Amino acid sequence: MADQNRIYFESKRKVHESVPKIIVNLVVAFVVWLLAILVFQPLGDFLGNPFIFGLVGMKALISGVVLIALVIILLKILKNILMLTDGISDMIAVKFMKDKIDEEKLKHYRSGFRGLGYVLLAIIAYMFFLPLLAGIFTALAGIVLVLLVIWAIFVVVRVGNIFSEDIEQKAAELTKKFEKTEHTVDEE
Repeated sequence: MADQNRIYFESKRKVHESVPKIIVNLVVAFVVWLLAILVFQPLGDFLGNPFIFGLVGMKALISGVVLIALVIILLKILKNILMLTDGISDMIAVKFMKDKIDEEKLKHYRSGFRGLGYVLLAIIAYMFFLPLLAGIFTALAGIVLVLLVIWAIFVVVRVGNIFSEDIEQKAAELTKKFEKTEHTVDEE
């Protein structure tokens, strides 16, 4: 029980530490994105989207610079997303497994929730990057979307496989409880 309490309170600490950092970094990323989309790209268009060094248009160059800045910001968020998903998975594991907590199950839960966290972060990142990718090369945005969809499907299937054993076990326990209640009702 002491181990269960330690894991639960440590997981709460992880969640409380990571959420404010994630929010701050997401707000910073959103402000950078807003400036790029509403100010800098229109300014590049206003200038007639001139070619820099005869190679790349102003809008594509601005999109590339902002894209790099957003990647750096989102990579900072990734560490905190990992801490958040670990905290949430540990809290759920403690509540779900009750007295049967072992390190192997915690690793499975962490892996599953990290996968979901990665998919969520990738979708947010894609939505941030979409106008910038389209500003660089329109087809690139479509290619990245197709790759994102394929990758997300694989991750969700893997996460489903991670949790399937526990879900099947809980479903079997619930079925047994319902069968017992039916037998007691039939006997009355």
